[in-house]
Amino acid sequence: MTLTIKRAFAQQIYAGEKLFEARPEPKQIQNLGSTVTFHWYTQERLMCQIRQKLRFSSAREMLQTLQPETCLPGKTYDEAVAVYESLGEAYANKPMVALELVPIEWMTGVLPTTTKTKSKAAMVQKTKKRKKMEAVPLITRPDMSNPHERREAEHRPEEGEQTDAQTLMKMLLEATPSTSEEQSTHIVRSKLRSRLANICEKGTKNDRKKKSNGPANNVIEAVRSLASSAVLESREEKKSGHTVIHFKKRKWAEISDSSSAMAMCQSLHISSEHFPQC
Repeated sequence: MTLTIKRAFAQQIYAGEKLFEARPEPKQIQNLGSTVTFHWYTQERLMCQIRQKLRFSSAREMLQTLQPETCLPGKTYDEAVAVYESLGEAYANKPMVALELVPIEWMTGVLPTTTKTKSKAAMVQKTKKRKKMEAVPLITRPDMSNPHERREAEHRPEEGEQTDAQTLMKMLLEATPSTSEEQSTHIVRSKLRSRLANICEKGTKNDRKKKSNGPANNVIEAVRSLASSAVLESREEKKSGHTVIHFKKRKWAEISDSSSAMAMCQSLHISSEHFPQC
């Protein structure tokens, strides 16, 4: 896949400063691990690998979730919104796809000549090189200067491959109000009774008999995980020998300032609309 881009943006991607390239939902976006080549109508090219695809309802939602500097380094939220809206209706109000990119190679070679023989040879070499790159799940480098390398150990499940624990955490955040109102694991378990059973009933017959696999404990562990990632504030108490956790959602502004909270929200595909704004 080949896309056009400004040279300045390509340089930021290659330097690891611009982590995401956003476009209106394109039909030709390929699978994770595929390569994309950027050009700006010169002999130079930038080849990258698609590490993650995130879909958003608009550019504003994308900037609120990913933070402006990951898409347009050096821009504030308002400045970044103005940039996308200036590109036309497709960028202003249509669904957007943000591609997390891993730079592979900056190519500065001479363009192929116009003779048919040399043109075909160049295309064959280019195709072989692209297939070789696509065969590698993730390109690694010996140094750790690139921000992508520093985040190598971070868990990033692909779309449609969330674990049961992640599915439960997402259900919990979507089922509770987007306010600072305090909730409890007992109330949430009642709200999610039927949906929770589908998750907690998985496993062998013996596993389902274990207390650790019960719905109450699954909800408690989900809340603890979200609290440890700074997505929720919580306090625990014992009632009649049972653990009950009281919790409330943190404001989106606080979550945006926390790298662990933002990483959790991105892995769950949860946006700002599920959190109190002020």
